[in-house]
Amino acid sequence: MSKKPMITAAGAIVLREVKGAREVLVVHRPAYKDWSLPKGKPKTDEDLPATAVREVFEETGVRVHLGLPLGRTRYEVGKRTKQVAWWIGVVDSERRRRPDGEVDKAVWMPVEKAITKLTYPDEAKLLKSALPLESTGAVLLVRHGKAMLRKNWSGTDANRPVSARGRRQAKRLPALLAAYGCQEVLSSTSRRCLQTLRPYADSAGLPLTGVSLLSEEEAEGHEHQVVAFMEGLRRHAGRDSTVVAVCGHRPVLPAMRDGLGVPDKPMLTAETFVVHVNAEGEPLALEVLKPAF
Repeated sequence: MSKKPMITAAGAIVLREVKGAREVLVVHRPAYKDWSLPKGKPKTDEDLPATAVREVFEETGVRVHLGLPLGRTRYEVGKRTKQVAWWIGVVDSERRRRPDGEVDKAVWMPVEKAITKLTYPDEAKLLKSALPLESTGAVLLVRHGKAMLRKNWSGTDANRPVSARGRRQAKRLPALLAAYGCQEVLSSTSRRCLQTLRPYADSAGLPLTGVSLLSEEEAEGHEHQVVAFMEGLRRHAGRDSTVVAVCGHRPVLPAMRDGLGVPDKPMLTAETFVVHVNAEGEPLALEVLKPAF
C-alpha cells in the first residue's frame, strides 16, 4: 500500500510589545479544546507564505507580512504526517474578529504565559526560539517568467516578452510578494523582467522602477557595478527594515546573487530567492521558493 501524502500547512509567530512587555498572538479552537499558534492548510495552488498570512488573518483578524523563516514542525495526524512551515509575522493592521466554530478566541498573551499555555510542546519550543530574533529587512530576487524562445522572436532581445506560461507565472507572484510585504519594486529594463513584476506593482499600487544597469546589454563588462548596486540594495533593506523585490535575467543573475551574498545557484524561471538581512544588511537567512509550474 502506498504511503499517504504529507499534509502541509503554514503559520506564523506574531509578536508585539506593549509597555515594555512582549505578547504573542494565540488562538483557542473549541473543536480541539487547545491553545495554539495561528496556522492552516493551503488553498489549491497557494504558496505556503501566502497561506501563512491568510490563515493568521482569518483566525485572528490581524494582517501581517512575513519576516524570518522559523523552520518546520512535524507531527502525526491519524496515519498521516502533517508538516507546518513557520515564519515570524510582522503586524500591519488589526481588526476585531467575530468568534466562530473554528476559533472562538484570538488573544494577545504575554509570552511567558503563552509558553506554558500552548497545548503543543513543539509550538512552545518554537516560540522560545523566536524571542531573541532581531527585526529584519529583505530583498526578494526574482528571475523573470518564462520568455518566448529567441528563435521565435524577431525583435531585439531586450524587447523579448514573456510567453503564455510566463504570464501565468507572473499572475501568481502578487500573492507571494505581498506575503513578504514588498514595498519597493525594481527590475531590469528588459521587457520580460518588467512584465514579470508588473502584476504585483499594479496590485500593490507601487511604481515599477526599471534599472538599466541590470539589463544584459548594460551589465556586460560592468558586473562589479551590478554587485555594488545589489550590496547597496541589501544595506538599504536592512537599515530601513524594508522589503524590496527586484527582477533579473540569467546573464546578470550571478552578479546580482553575488551582491546579495547568497550562493550562485541557477534559478528556474519565476523562481524567487528571499534574502533576509539584519540592520547592517548582512544576510541572515535565504529562502528558495520554486514556481509551481
